[in-house]
Amino acid sequence: MAIGIGLNYGPAVVGDVGSKQGLSFTAIGDTVNTASRLQSLTSELGTSLVVCDAVVAKIAGRRTADSKALLEGLRNLGEHKLRGRAAKLRIWSQQSSAS
Repeated sequence: MAIGIGLNYGPAVVGDVGSKQGLSFTAIGDTVNTASRLQSLTSELGTSLVVCDAVVAKIAGRRTADSKALLEGLRNLGEHKLRGRAAKLRIWSQQSSAS
C-alpha cells in the first residue's frame, strides 16, 4: 500500500460543519485546497511526500538542530503549476535513497 502526503502552511478555518442530523469536523480554505493539490502531485512525481515552500520557510526560520535535519532530508523540485492557482508554487520532496 502506498500513501501520498501534501504539506502546506497557512491559515485555515476548522470546525463542525453540517446540521442537527449530522456534523462533520473539517478544515476549509485556500491552505487546505493547496495541500490537497500537493497531495495529488505525489503520484505524478512518484514520491510519497510533497511539501510547499511555506513549510520549508517556516522550518528554516526555527534554526534548530531538528529543523536542520528536517531540511536536509528535502530536495527542491522547482516551481509547479497547481490546478486552481494562478501562480506557480515551489515544492520540495524527500531525498531519494539514490541521492
